[in-house]
Formats: sequence, C-alpha cells, structure tokens
Amino acid sequence: MELHLPNSDRNSRIALNVALGRYAIALEAAAENPWIWAPDLVEPLGWLERINTCEALVEVGRMQEAIRLLTFEPPDVALLMAGRGCGLAWSLTCVGQHDQALKTLTTVSPEDLGRDYSAEAFLTQTLILLNLGRVDDAGKALDECRRLTVRASTERNVLLLEARQQVMSGRIDEGLKTFAAARDHRWKCQGGSSLLALGDALRDAGRIEEARSCWSLAIERDAESHWAAQAKERLHPA
Repeated sequence: MELHLPNSDRNSRIALNVALGRYAIALEAAAENPWIWAPDLVEPLGWLERINTCEALVEVGRMQEAIRLLTFEPPDVALLMAGRGCGLAWSLTCVGQHDQALKTLTTVSPEDLGRDYSAEAFLTQTLILLNLGRVDDAGKALDECRRLTVRASTERNVLLLEARQQVMSGRIDEGLKTFAAARDHRWKCQGGSSLLALGDALRDAGRIEEARSCWSLAIERDAESHWAAQAKERLHPA
C-alpha cells in the first residue's frame, strides 16, 4: 500500500529547490529545522526533509555528511525506509563505494517510494551498475526505470544514463543521439553528475569534442553542483 506523509512548506521548498539545482537555497531552508542534523531525529516529516536535504549535500560535494545523516535508522515507515535506502545507495556510489551501494539498494522496495518516485530505485541501480562496469545489467535496470517513469526530470535522467550505457557498450553514435534527446528535453535543470560521467565515457572512447560538449552542458545546467566544478577542471586543466 502506498503511504503518503503530510507535506510542509519547508519540505516543499527543499525538494523544489533541489530539483531546480538551487542547492544553496535548499540548504538555507533546511537550516531552519535543527532536527534535520540531529542523530536522534524521530519525527517522520523531519526525516522526509533530511532525505531531501541529503540530496542537496551530495550535489554540492558534502557527500560524507549526507552518508552520515542517512546511516541512522528512520522511523519504521515504508516511505522513509525506502527513501533513506535509495538516498544512501546513491551517496555511496558517488564516493566510489559501489558494492556497498548495491547492497544497500537491495533493502529498498521500489513500490514503497510511491508511484511518482518508484522509478528512482531503478535509476539509482542503473547508475551503480554503470559505475561497476556492468553495462548489460545496467540496460536491464534502465528498462525497468523507463517503464515506471512518471516525472519529467526522471525522463531526462533516464536519457542521460541511457546515453552513457550506449557509449560504454560501444554504440557511440546511438549514445550521441540519445544525448541530444536529453539535451533538448523539456526538463533543463540538474543532471550534472550524469553529464560529467557521460563526458568521461566519450573521452575514454576517443570522442573528445563530444565529451567537451557534455562537460560544458553540466556547467550550464547544474552550475551550483560539485559536478560542474569537476567539469570545469576537465575543460580547463591546470
């Protein structure tokens, strides 16, 4: 059964600004609730705010802080347990702990995330599998993600991961077409981590100019992110 928690103005502000790539504003809103940062947080709505706040922390490069906050157990509420597990798995793969990330994700039931977000479990699984070099398995996870996708931002994120999966599979031209579809998608915000990784995959395949296009787009579309800073270093090495 799908569980809905009551929302709050603060949680809406955190989640919306994260989705728009406005991480500084999201973290300012989070700072209004000191319980978000407390290890003994037990209030369900506060935990929902924590999960969204941790996404902002990862995006700006404060990954260990996000991992620490998500290591604690939330109240025994299906939505919170799934959201925490998915967020922790994503945070772990972002710091290179891919096997632990995949293990963590096995505790998540996608349906517990609700109809609008169930695809995120498979999106996270795809990312981890690509990071592990398990390209064929990543393609299967992408199929599940695509089947469950509801939100526009997820549609665009699926395209970016699909482009990376195609490039890693050696289907470079197909991957570039998918990248173009992602670039022209109606959802223009965020995506810096996937654009950075796609650029890296293209660079490794010897397609330097196309890689530079991906890194440039990461800077343009996700300017506040840690990934944009890394993209700048790739474009303008010291």
